[in-house]
Amino acid sequence: LHKKVLDTNGLVIIRENEIGCPDCSILYTSKFYGSLLYPLKSGKNFFGIISVAILREFLDSAEEHELFIELANDISFALNKMHIEKEKQNALNSLLEEEQKFKTLFESSEAVMFISNIESGKIIDSNDSAANFYGYEKTYINENIYIYDLNTLPKDIVLDYIGRAVKKEINHFHFKHKLSNGNLREVEVYA
Repeated sequence: LHKKVLDTNGLVIIRENEIGCPDCSILYTSKFYGSLLYPLKSGKNFFGIISVAILREFLDSAEEHELFIELANDISFALNKMHIEKEKQNALNSLLEEEQKFKTLFESSEAVMFISNIESGKIIDSNDSAANFYGYEKTYINENIYIYDLNTLPKDIVLDYIGRAVKKEINHFHFKHKLSNGNLREVEVYA
């Protein structure tokens, strides 16, 4: 029965004794009733088959067929929307899980790390190792410091290096950086 519905890819009308499936729970026929069946699907997603018992006098009614097909398509649309929402939620959960892994790695790393805005050079996040190395409070770095504030090169040259890193022309640099106490340190930067 399921194969017949899937093979026709549309409305299937079952009359009394037309199908040898006396124990099919999806099917109800008698001398007074027949069944209409329609696949619940949307795109590549197949959700099942909807069946309705209908008086035999309405079994061939085009209007009844249209209403039943419209109902089946509405249910398919709703099921597909629920399926898409579930996929979105799963993707969001995976993304949040990965974000948490990254944040843990970022925060616990002994390497000095910054996340900065590539257009302005503003540091938007730093780890504890960066705060310890530069001698600033982490919140101060995140709220007030730009990459070029740490570098001894002029701002326009630092922004040029950032631009080159964004274009993947270069990703490894050697600079002199200023610490909070005014001391200079040679640093190796990977972007």
